Amino acid sequence: YIRTPLSILRYFSTKLEEETINQCEDLAENINLQINGYLDKSFIAIKSIAANPTVQAFDLPNVKTYLLQVQKVYTENSFSLDDTKGNQVVRGDAIPLANIWERPFYQAALNGQDEVISGVVFSKNSNRFVVNIVTPVRNPDNNSVIGIMQGSITFRKFGGFERGGGVRGYG
Repeated sequence: YIRTPLSILRYFSTKLEEETINQCEDLAENINLQINGYLDKSFIAIKSIAANPTVQAFDLPNVKTYLLQVQKVYTENSFSLDDTKGNQVVRGDAIPLANIWERPFYQAALNGQDEVISGVVFSKNSNRFVVNIVTPVRNPDNNSVIGIMQGSITFRKFGGFERGGGVRGYG
């Protein structure tokens, strides 16, 4: 007599758990697609910046002007050009310059890896958690790595994905 209600309760509990798991998996997949799309667009941006002749020439005053213009379009990113000693030599914002020599993402790009994502790290110069995407700046004559183009995204900017908003313009 009591078995029937417990069996029904167990059945509905199992079904509710399965439905919840399926919804969470769907949400996680959607968030993953949004983040990957955002990162793809960010890599297109930094690769374009890295291929710019002004950037490749390390013409710092003009690179600064260029990065300031790019920053107006990619407002969620912060860009810097780094030399081969880890020094940020110019930025597209007012954040102080830093040396990132010991950072594994910098070293990977310095060794020629075209797309590197840092994971979440504590920024040395902005004192906040960020995700860095980096790509080598190459000499147009011999393709050697002459610097690194870095894009930083504050980690809190990824918080909108679970709500469907994403990073402004990318969600």
